[in-house]
Amino acid sequence: MLPPSVTTISRLLEQLSGLEDPRQQAKVLYPLPEILLLGLASSLAGADDIVEMVRWAKLNADSCAAIIPMHGVSPTMTR
Repeated sequence: MLPPSVTTISRLLEQLSGLEDPRQQAKVLYPLPEILLLGLASSLAGADDIVEMVRWAKLNADSCAAIIPMHGVSPTMTR
């Protein structure tokens, strides 16, 4: 299976950015659309819970960084 194009990822992030972010903005480290995109990608890859999502994101950090603009650091790299 071919990876999604940068255009496809950009369009998806644009759509996700339209969602309201209920978090306290002073405590936000990562944009909600990027977190949701990682969650979606890991779920499509078979992750069933947050632990598996984090594991998937860590194992695929280089690939994710190549197509998802994570503002320099992915959420999984901070732990």
